[in-house]
Parts: sequence; structure tokens; C-alpha cells
Amino acid sequence: MKKVSIYIHVPFCVQKCLYCDFLSFDNQRGDIPSYVDRLRMEIEEKKQDVAGRKIHTVYFGGGTPSLLSGDAIKSILGSLRSFGSWDGTEEITLEANPGTLTKRKIEGYLEAGVNRFSLGLQSAIDAELKAIGRIHTFADFESTMDQMRRMGCDNISVDLMTGLPGQSLESFQKGFQKVMAWKPEHLSCYGLTVEEDTPLHEMVESGQVELRDDLEREMHEWLLEEMDRIGYDHYEISNFSLPHHQSRHNNIYWSMGDYLGLGLGASSFMDGTRYRNTRKMSRYLEGVPLIPEEVVILDEKAWKEEWMFLGLRVMKGVSRREYVGRFHITLEEDYGPVIETLRNQGLLEVDEIGIRLTKTGLTFANKVFRAFLLD
Repeated sequence: MKKVSIYIHVPFCVQKCLYCDFLSFDNQRGDIPSYVDRLRMEIEEKKQDVAGRKIHTVYFGGGTPSLLSGDAIKSILGSLRSFGSWDGTEEITLEANPGTLTKRKIEGYLEAGVNRFSLGLQSAIDAELKAIGRIHTFADFESTMDQMRRMGCDNISVDLMTGLPGQSLESFQKGFQKVMAWKPEHLSCYGLTVEEDTPLHEMVESGQVELRDDLEREMHEWLLEEMDRIGYDHYEISNFSLPHHQSRHNNIYWSMGDYLGLGLGASSFMDGTRYRNTRKMSRYLEGVPLIPEEVVILDEKAWKEEWMFLGLRVMKGVSRREYVGRFHITLEEDYGPVIETLRNQGLLEVDEIGIRLTKTGLTFANKVFRAFLLD
């Protein structure tokens, strides 16, 4: 049976962070009940999209999904259970911010079927959190982790960031050690990206905030060595896990598997077609059947390019056998000169199994990805 993953977007938050360009609102929490009802309607509308498929994973992202009550999550998942086949569904993840989780909420989420939590900490240093507009403290994180561990939560991912305003290599190392004392099963660590039309972009442009790319690279290189030393598997450029705790949902994205997005602005990728829902809340809440927007049908060239970009994000790299199986042509026939050049530059490791980024290649990953654009 063909698999499909489900992404559910929850666009509400307590306060918008200074760097955030995600589709989220900090002034519309009164719409939550109507939004949950609309999500359940959308599930009914899209049953045919996943008919005959196995639901592989479910992911509640945001925004801050932990603003929803346990009953709300339970009602959404209850509606989803009429969606495809749930026999063997492996992972149901809910993103949460420290300070928004209560014992009652956690109980409700666990009862609803959530079996993995992703905590958006970003830094263990309170001054750094304040500098990017986060409203929690590290003490909030510790209180949340303590409560979750006491309640038996044994699949927790923590998000950290590098390159934050005022962050140093020493403060990152100190914060990292404080986080890892809790032994999370999974860690995601992304470099800060300054997006246009965000308060942080204005602060950088005006000279109010200075960011150093070289320092961010130092942090990432130190992190790679440290995570290896303490026994975590570095399985994707920015992700690390203990054995058997990789993000199954994100692995669907990186392997170009099918996923259906539900909720405001949610993106989908089904049978080689990418599209998204409306980004206008008023239109979404109207309740009329949704018309897919920004529809893109991948041609063979686009498939190959994305296959390479995404495949090289994961540490196992791009398999020769899988490439031939999908495109009926070898890697060398499509990319021979590119592969040879990148190998000579020390950016790619090449063997009979496939190709993958070297340690140096990780630092210059975007350069490597651009090299696989086909003319």
C-alpha cells in the first residue's frame, strides 16, 4: 500500500519572533475554535486524495500547535482516522514551545495519540532568546522537560539555532551542554536565516544587529564533532538522533515521498505535483472547498534536480541504485563531470554505492546543490 504523510498547519502563536517569516499570527487566537472546525471540514473534503493509502506520519507544525487544547488535537486526529489506513502509522509529532505545555495538555495530547514532541527552544541562554523575541526562558524549558519525562514522554526533539545576535562560540557550547543534560532523543540545529520583511532584517540592515557567518560555521563544525563524540547519529545536515529516533516525517520530505498539507497555507506534494492552500485566513474559514494554489507539476528535469538537492541533505547521500530505478539512467550519465569536479574539490565522497557530502561539503552545501542544476 502506498504511503502518505500528513502535515497540519496551526498558524497561531503567542508572540511573533523577530526572525520569523512563517505563516503565523499572534493576534487571532480567538479564531482557534473556528479553525479547528474548518480543519475537520477540510479532512472530509480531501478523503479521496488519500484513498487507498497508508497514513505513515502526522505532523502538527506552526505557529505554535501547543496553543491548541488536548481535546482539539484529539478531535482533529479523530477526523483523520477516517483518512486512508492507520494500520502501522509510525509517528505523530506535535511542535510545542516551552511554557505553553501544561500537565493537562500533555495528558490530552498523549491520549489523542501524539507520540513525539518537538520543542522550539532555539537557545539555552536567556539573553539570546530575548534578542530574537522568544518569550520563554531556559527555566521554562527545564520545567517542561521535567514534566514530560515524568509523564513518560520518550521521543522528544529539541530545536537549537546558531548565528544568533550576541551569540558566541562559548555561549553556544555552554547552552548546548545544558540542553544535552536532558538527553533528548533528537536534536535539530539550524543556522539563523535573515528573511526580508522581518524585524530582524530591518535591524541587520540598519546596523543595529551584526551577524557573523564565520562564527556560525565554527559553531556547526564544533557541533558535528561533539554530537559524534556523545553518540548521536548525524543523519541530515541539521539533524541528529539517538538510534531509532530519526524524524520519520521529515525523512519523507528528503526522500520526495508524498505528503498532504492541511490548514492555512499548507503545502502538499502528491504524485509529482506540488501545491498549497490559500494563505488568507478569511478565505480559509469561509468553508468553501479549497482550490489548490501555486500548482507545479514537476517535469523530469525538476525531479532530478530536487532528487539530488534533497538526497545530498541526508548523510547517506544519493544511491546509484535508487537513481537508476527512478530515472532509468545512471548518475554519471546525467552528472558525471559535475561529480568528478566536486570530488576533486573535496566536497563529495564517491563510491560504488553512491555519492554524499564530505565534511567540507557540509560547510559549502549550497554550492554543491547549485552544481546539480541541469542546463
